[in-house]
Amino acid sequence: MPRIQFRSDVITGADSLWTRLTGQKWSRHHVFVFIHTFMSYAMLHATRKTLSTVKPSLINTWMSNTSTPEGALFPTKQAAAEFLGGLDTGFMIAYAIGLYICGILGDNYNPRRLLAAGMMTSSIVVLSFGYLTETFHFYSPTLYAFLWISNGFIQSVGWPVEVSIMGNWFGHNARGAVMGAWSSCASVGNIIGTLITSHTLFLGYQYSFLIVCTLLFVYSFLVFFQLPSAPWEVNNEVPPEQMNEELENDETTERPPPIGFFRAWLLPGVIAYSLAYACLKLVNYGFFFWLPFYLHSGLHWPESYADALSTWYDVGGIVAAVIAGACSDHMRSRTPVVFTMLIISTFSLYIYAHSPESYNWNAFLLMIAGFFIGGPANMISSSITADLGKCDQLRGNAEALSTVTGIIDGTGSIGAAIGQWFIPSIQLWFGWDAVFYGFIVMIICTAVCLVPVLWKEQKARRTAHRSDEKWTRYHVRVFLHTFIGYVLLHANRKTLSTVKPSLITIWTDNSSTPNGPLFASKQTATEFLGALDTGFMITYATGLYICGALASLIASQTVSFGYQYPFFIICIAQFGYSILTYFHLPSAPWEVEELNVGRITKEAPSEERERPPPLGFFRAWLLPGVIAFSISYSCLKLVNDGFFFWLPFYLHNGLHWPEAFADALAIWYDVGGIIASIAAGALSDRMKSRTTLVFIMLLFSTVTLLAYCHSPESYSWNATILLIVGIFIGGPLNMIAGCITSDLGKSEALQGNAEALSTVSGIIDGTGSIGSAIGQWLIPLVHVWLGWNAIFYGFMILVVCSALCISPVLWRERKEHKLQKVAQRR
Repeated sequence: MPRIQFRSDVITGADSLWTRLTGQKWSRHHVFVFIHTFMSYAMLHATRKTLSTVKPSLINTWMSNTSTPEGALFPTKQAAAEFLGGLDTGFMIAYAIGLYICGILGDNYNPRRLLAAGMMTSSIVVLSFGYLTETFHFYSPTLYAFLWISNGFIQSVGWPVEVSIMGNWFGHNARGAVMGAWSSCASVGNIIGTLITSHTLFLGYQYSFLIVCTLLFVYSFLVFFQLPSAPWEVNNEVPPEQMNEELENDETTERPPPIGFFRAWLLPGVIAYSLAYACLKLVNYGFFFWLPFYLHSGLHWPESYADALSTWYDVGGIVAAVIAGACSDHMRSRTPVVFTMLIISTFSLYIYAHSPESYNWNAFLLMIAGFFIGGPANMISSSITADLGKCDQLRGNAEALSTVTGIIDGTGSIGAAIGQWFIPSIQLWFGWDAVFYGFIVMIICTAVCLVPVLWKEQKARRTAHRSDEKWTRYHVRVFLHTFIGYVLLHANRKTLSTVKPSLITIWTDNSSTPNGPLFASKQTATEFLGALDTGFMITYATGLYICGALASLIASQTVSFGYQYPFFIICIAQFGYSILTYFHLPSAPWEVEELNVGRITKEAPSEERERPPPLGFFRAWLLPGVIAFSISYSCLKLVNDGFFFWLPFYLHNGLHWPEAFADALAIWYDVGGIIASIAAGALSDRMKSRTTLVFIMLLFSTVTLLAYCHSPESYSWNATILLIVGIFIGGPLNMIAGCITSDLGKSEALQGNAEALSTVSGIIDGTGSIGSAIGQWLIPLVHVWLGWNAIFYGFMILVVCSALCISPVLWRERKEHKLQKVAQRR
């Protein structure tokens, strides 16, 4: 939608930074629109949330013998719970019908007036439902049903017209970042409603309704008088002579004609996303309506305690809305982000279904579940809906934002309505675990609905951006031999870390040598192994300047025969593969040409055959980003090699698990690193920025380290959290050591005159190995003095340091990216 900007209204000062972050120039009208639409929908959602947070109190009131002259309103608590489920179902059905209708109204009438009227009416209806009925002790299932179902229809005016208003003011370049942050308004409203309830419940549940309804009623006046629904509404208030002076572009600001309801269904992606959102909203609103009740009824926590805990689900949704929106802007495609998060959410749901009854663990896992469920839900209902409502097929002839929003959110609400009807029955018949398994099935259905859209987008992307890189048999051979060659080298190193407990036992055994034990105590032997690791890393670093998982698996299968056998197997495999590497690995295209003298082949393009001159060691340090990434990698490799050398020992010594069991469990850290290497590499290509992805993963890794530090002594839990830790630590580590090092070694600063891949790789990995060497010396000492927890806290500090080291590079890249976008627009 074309936008107007008034020079007198444009925000100054931090404007340039804010514009870079959001991709949008902001005037005071943009600020009013963002704040008022955000807060108004948060208030609407807070009124809905209040019912779900006071369900236990309502049931107790209805079950009291004095609640009605005839006795209890319902014969059993289960009957009362089923009635509440029926209320939720009726609310969502009315809400769904209203969305279809209000979507059309929003495109034909003034959205601001519709929104203000809906907020005012909803506040009166909800006040009657929750406050007046309790104050006057008038309890009637029929009245409750009428009021709450009416509220569902009235509140349906909110989302379609608010998305329409936001889409009118914020352009496509800003839509992912801005709409992602804005779509967290529902989660913020949930938190507001929950916090109000948890702090007023001791006064009586009716006061929770009184407060939120008062806030909603007051805010409806602000919306009516302060919210400009579109640029053309602002134009009507500006004198023509002033407009001629202040308009920055000549594009039309007249309101375009609306689109028909049935034609909107035929827009590309609308049906697929509507069905997907129906499945996903069932899950999201299952948490919305029933999470506090589950925490109170299923886990037997006090009601106010359960209400406060449930806010962590919404916190995860808020964080995801911002990050996923910004990520999708960088990738220029939203469906892959949504699809990936949906797949991960199935695992987070399974884990939460079996979470321990601990406040901290429940809060953490709820935040993770909210992140991977709330994020896609907010993306579909805001950013993607806004894109679909302004798709290329309309060619500027029609405006369909409100209509498309009503279709998608309305279809989603039908799915949510069905879910609220089933949830209490499934809980009664099969238990809460069955509810969560049902959620997992619905998430899978959501992902399946998006497969055709994802396939279409990926196909179009491949056609538009077909890679110039063609693989020959030499490319395949180089990839395989270098991969397996380094795997075996790493397996050779890993073996020592997996057999440390056996070595210590032998060295401290009285019969191990004729003169008695080799070391006086196990602690002395442990410190000696730490010194060996330190010496190894120092010589390894020196060697780099001058010129994994497989080992754990082999060790876990062979250590029962004696610690010497893992060394034997790995060394034999490495020796054999060294011969294969010597005869079959072409190190560069010019080496292929030497093997094919006088013959020009398609497999070795001429522009690649001439070997460039090498780069000096000290000059390589001065390449942009080399110093920053070297220091960052030094901190990060200390952490990674801390796991590499000491994780099996920690599992055996700290958690007291058998050695072979500990070796097998340690593999999960490496599995996480493998997954992250592939996913992060592909994602960074789409984002066109590797530093941004590394920085984000490093920040997440601190949370995962804290979670692992306090993980329960369970194999399943340790394996799961180790996998996650491996993703967020191994991913950035492999990115720096692989993709980023390769990019730096072919920097534009070289201007094509030199090749520095090997030199830069040696510098970065060598500096990292120095940090690792220091770590292997300190880890056994810190373990003795302060315990294992201190080691994990130290790892967290080092990960933060690693992120800080690359922040200047990140800032420079973001600045260059912004300048490029400005140049492209010109």
